[in-house]
Amino acid sequence: MDKKIDVLLIDGNNLAHRSYHGMKKSDLRTVDGEPIWAVHGFLISVSKLISKFQPKNIIICFDSEGSNNIRREIQVTYKKNREKRSEEINLQFVHLYYILNNIGFTICKISDREADDILASLAKYYKKINKSVGIYSTDRDLYQVIDNNVFVINNKYDVIDYNKIIDIYGITPKQYFEMAAIRGESGDNIIGIKGIGERGALKLLKEYGSIINIIENKIKNKNTEKILENIELFMSNIKIAKLYEDIPVTGYAEHAELSRNNYNFEILKSYGLNKAYNELLSLREK
Repeated sequence: MDKKIDVLLIDGNNLAHRSYHGMKKSDLRTVDGEPIWAVHGFLISVSKLISKFQPKNIIICFDSEGSNNIRREIQVTYKKNREKRSEEINLQFVHLYYILNNIGFTICKISDREADDILASLAKYYKKINKSVGIYSTDRDLYQVIDNNVFVINNKYDVIDYNKIIDIYGITPKQYFEMAAIRGESGDNIIGIKGIGERGALKLLKEYGSIINIIENKIKNKNTEKILENIELFMSNIKIAKLYEDIPVTGYAEHAELSRNNYNFEILKSYGLNKAYNELLSLREK
């Protein structure tokens, strides 16, 4: 399903890492021998997104240094299981930032903030002014911000909208973060409540509407006892799973509005990224 949208929000870290691993076999490099395949994959994806969804504004969001600090104040082990980024990918991030800035794309990177929270805050900002928003990411945490005007775009460029969440999970997007808090997330080093899992969490949410409702009303039976035995863990996980939507982002939205008709793709030719140059240029000329 194709949808024309007002705003395209891109999870930059998510796309850059997927491009790095997905394009690694190409071993694409600059004339100086520096790796550039992740940048190539990133830009080709951006080109496909522009072609499919025809956004008026584009904002690309990245994690900042120290982006995990806020959640590590809640759980010190948050994302501690992740390996340090290699020099090979770090170098490609340097090229990527330089190229995106030279093209004129709006880059949103805020001190001590994760890209997910920036994306959620931008989605909320645009919802208030009744703009349609597509968020390109494979991170399911972003499902919680979906509503009638906001949807997620997956790696196959398929739309995950409000009705799709109900079809897949049987719950609304607003209930998603409670399910995530019970399930946990091994990739982020978040321990879930043992013996329940995603299927059990969905069953509880369908029956009681909210896990908070179970806790506040002390609803005790065979299905809820593990929740009541692990209230502290659940409440801690909720603080991790719930995205922050109150980050000031107005300036970035204004920049995207001003820059949208002034993209300059000439920088790509100097890097030998001719396919990305031709595809992006052809879209601008349409």
